[in-house]
Amino acid sequence: MPDSAADVEEAIKYARKLGLVVCVDLMYNLPGQTIESWINTLKKTIELDAEVDAYSLHVDPGTILEKMIKDGTSPPQGNSEYEKEMFLTAHKMLTDAGYKAVGHDRYSRVEWHMRENCLNGWPWGGILTTGAGCFMGYLQKFSYSNLENINDYMETVKSGKLPICRLSESTNEDMMRRTMTRLYLRLPVNKKEFMEKFDTTPEKVFPKQLQKLTEKGLIEIDDKEVRITKLGEIWKGNIAWEFAPNQTK
Repeated sequence: MPDSAADVEEAIKYARKLGLVVCVDLMYNLPGQTIESWINTLKKTIELDAEVDAYSLHVDPGTILEKMIKDGTSPPQGNSEYEKEMFLTAHKMLTDAGYKAVGHDRYSRVEWHMRENCLNGWPWGGILTTGAGCFMGYLQKFSYSNLENINDYMETVKSGKLPICRLSESTNEDMMRRTMTRLYLRLPVNKKEFMEKFDTTPEKVFPKQLQKLTEKGLIEIDDKEVRITKLGEIWKGNIAWEFAPNQTK
């Protein structure tokens, strides 16, 4: 049985008393979810002084939830405008409460998290992921996924081997595109660093994409960096998609 809301609240309070930082995943645009219930959830989270990962629910094709929505046993999700309203509501409430947006979905008001967020060095820093099924491990140009089967994972670790099932090395072009996805993480693209890494500029590599995004008011470019605008906050995923391989050919 899943934990009750009261159980979760008590667990968070206890962890905070121990001095631990707690991050909660909050999902919005759930079937039947109202703006009022979303606001109440945010208020309670702020009251509990927890870190927040806030992201919208994506209903994948073929899932049980999709079937339930189709046959009417579950209410549908809200439309894109409703989802946008929920995002903007969360962004305002959290930033008004002293949280800072760090990363694509994370909000924090822990000072050292803001300074030392593991994503700050993306894509050149490392993200070491452990556990069966983890698929977002990055060590500079290398990315990896772990074995999904928990028994295979444990046996491999016990034998002294790395439990990796997939390993790939990014090309220079991959790394340039990945560097531009810093915008998705609410991080600027430093032009000097880009030049040092790739011996070129973002404008020379992605002229059409940068012009399009600038004209739409989603990014700003000056002599030092490329960064998202307030409007770009809403469309971070769309911005990142502009630098995908099929978009840059």
